[in-house]
Amino acid sequence: MILFIMNVDIHIHSNYSDSTLSIEEIAIKAIENNISLISICDHHSTQNYPELKVICKKYKLNYIYGLEINASLDNDDAFIHILAYNPNPKSVRLKQLLKDCVTEYDKMSDRLINYLARDIEKVTLRGYKEFIYTGKYGGWKSYEFLIELGIINQLQDYFRLLKFYKVEKPGFMSVEQVCSIIKDAGGIPVLAHPGNTFPEEKISNYLETICLMGIEGIECYYPKHNPKVIEICIEFCRNYNLLITGGSDDHGYFMKNDIHGFDGMHNYKINLKQLKLGSIKIY
Repeated sequence: MILFIMNVDIHIHSNYSDSTLSIEEIAIKAIENNISLISICDHHSTQNYPELKVICKKYKLNYIYGLEINASLDNDDAFIHILAYNPNPKSVRLKQLLKDCVTEYDKMSDRLINYLARDIEKVTLRGYKEFIYTGKYGGWKSYEFLIELGIINQLQDYFRLLKFYKVEKPGFMSVEQVCSIIKDAGGIPVLAHPGNTFPEEKISNYLETICLMGIEGIECYYPKHNPKVIEICIEFCRNYNLLITGGSDDHGYFMKNDIHGFDGMHNYKINLKQLKLGSIKIY
């Protein structure tokens, strides 16, 4: 049964991936902000699903199962983020895709630590191998490891190191492949935050290209999207009969120092009437 819905946020992250927020903290935060429909879209993980069901029942929240997956564009340096709504977490192809994505990120982390170990005495391969990731800062193991050593202070420092050492980027599956796997798992693929990925003047062209690759919706409402970007995305969705979604991309304290200023669900309100969710199932 769907309860009365005022505000919604269907792009949130939990500490099952790179956020500092637990599922229960997310639920409490949602209630405090009059949000009654949420979706936790953890990066390459569906591990939150069982707890999400229990917590949302406890707090009388509606929810949508989701996750966020990276994909690559041919002949393009950009990573595309795809939100998958209502996929079957038991899908063999989906589980393999998520495992491969995590492996690619781990390889990139290993490459960065190897570079740093050559230049900085206190960064050692053995120390990194033995380091236990806790998630207290959000992020991932190499990020937390470098913070604990005092090498970096925030997310942008990590990205600067990747750029300085010209660390090889992860190799992800194509947008077509990722969309195919999501659909095969019974899910709905939605392009995440295009305004955070592409320059405003190129968004329309990219949307034209990506629309042919299996995307069924666009995250039109997003903190970094200015009114013009939102207008472009909504008009595109209407012209191509695509779903319209939106969310805060809340990562808890992990993104607080990010240069783009992501600041969580408490200051980014979206009403269900603004969206077009189509066959995305609400529990």
